Amino acid sequence: MGEMKGPAVPGAREPTEVRGSAVPDAQGATEVQGPAVPDAREATEVRDPAVPGARESTEARRPDSVRAHNTALVLGLLRTGGLVSRADLARETGLSLPTVMDIVERLCAQGLVRQAGSGTPAGGRPPRLYEFTPGSRMALGISIGTATTTALLTDLNATVLHEVREPSRLREGPEACVEQVTRLLDVLLARGAERQGTVIGIGLAVAAHLRDSEGRRLRPWDDPGLAPLDLRALVAERYGVPVDLDNYAKAVAVGEHRFGAARGHRHVLCVVLQDGVGAALITGGALHRGWDGAAGRFGATLVPGPDGERTTLDAVAGAAGIVARAARAMRAASGAAGPGVGSSNGAGTSNTADPAGTSGAGSMSSSDPMSPSGAGPVRSAAGPSSLAEVCAAAEEGNPGAVLALREVGELLGDAVHNACMLADPEVVVLTGPTVVAAGDHLVGPTTRAVTGGGRRRVVTGALGERAGAIGAVALLLRNSFIDPLRVSTG
Repeated sequence: MGEMKGPAVPGAREPTEVRGSAVPDAQGATEVQGPAVPDAREATEVRDPAVPGARESTEARRPDSVRAHNTALVLGLLRTGGLVSRADLARETGLSLPTVMDIVERLCAQGLVRQAGSGTPAGGRPPRLYEFTPGSRMALGISIGTATTTALLTDLNATVLHEVREPSRLREGPEACVEQVTRLLDVLLARGAERQGTVIGIGLAVAAHLRDSEGRRLRPWDDPGLAPLDLRALVAERYGVPVDLDNYAKAVAVGEHRFGAARGHRHVLCVVLQDGVGAALITGGALHRGWDGAAGRFGATLVPGPDGERTTLDAVAGAAGIVARAARAMRAASGAAGPGVGSSNGAGTSNTADPAGTSGAGSMSSSDPMSPSGAGPVRSAAGPSSLAEVCAAAEEGNPGAVLALREVGELLGDAVHNACMLADPEVVVLTGPTVVAAGDHLVGPTTRAVTGGGRRRVVTGALGERAGAIGAVALLLRNSFIDPLRVSTG
């Protein structure tokens, strides 16, 4: 497939632009002062990208030189530690003072670090204090989901400078996918040029199964006649900057580890619930990709089904499975209300294209807010048709909806518990649209099954609907900073 430099594909929707706001706890954006971003249509090599690893291959492997590793250590401490002296950096990293002084001098020359005053003297000269300047460079991150595509322009702390979001075209085929990605990147590069800053690279997070042996090419289409898409290579060739691409759940895990709920922890299990169930493991501070890059297909885990049969976690804890289970439970709970109230001849329908139920399909009946039996709000005869409707019913106290979410939470908790016994993470992050919508009705039972009164923590994700796109940025930057270790105290 050649470069897509022509006009947008007919029928493409205009993107919705969202002015940037900071990620929770992220530092404020600092306006960049570097040269203008190269024109998007003239692929220009980024020279001296400064951030370690940015000039390496798009495989985004760990730093392969002592110098790059040491620089990443220093940058990690500066990024998280605020104002720091060179002596403090040497003590915290274990590097010699001359080595730290050389690294800090280079980082200052590159604009990534600046001197920011002096500290309190300890019998001699006051020490110079240095701070990280996240606005000295910018990065692009795109999350390509089945429902929504989100593109971000951020600084090096993942503070969002500009955001564009629109309905995803992933399922329409390779040409539509490439058209959308390049068009959104062009929009963000134009915004970067207005800030007169240097973009160091592009991260891509895709809702698709990827294998290293296939070059992480995309195969998210039902038509077997369509060739796999090497989106990473196409984007790298078009824009001439480093590009990293990975599965959505892996990107979310890296983002939560670097910028979100798991910051500072070295061993993290991240579970993502949406139309299916994905997971990713951070071990020793690094993403675990497995033998062929396909680690994390948590949804294929076998669990008991509603009738005792073996089924997959996707079928139970994916949005469609939750809706179907809730439909059965809600019909059973409302059976005493009489014929036609909350009953159905079918097993309930689901809205897999809109797992979070944002379309509002299957609205509640307003004619009788509570059934005579006290079973909760009366639904249509077909039962709930979206996850949002199930969660709304649970919030209103419908016992069938509450029961269904509790059962799913317990089954999910058992599966996560088993994964924890194998991987031994410090913290488990639960995230995704299902977690946000269901809240403690699902998270509570899962947490109790996982922790069992032990020291392991279960937290919900901090990055919200931007998790995939911020994760894509984190994929790009993951070798640039080695964050200091946080010691768990239980």
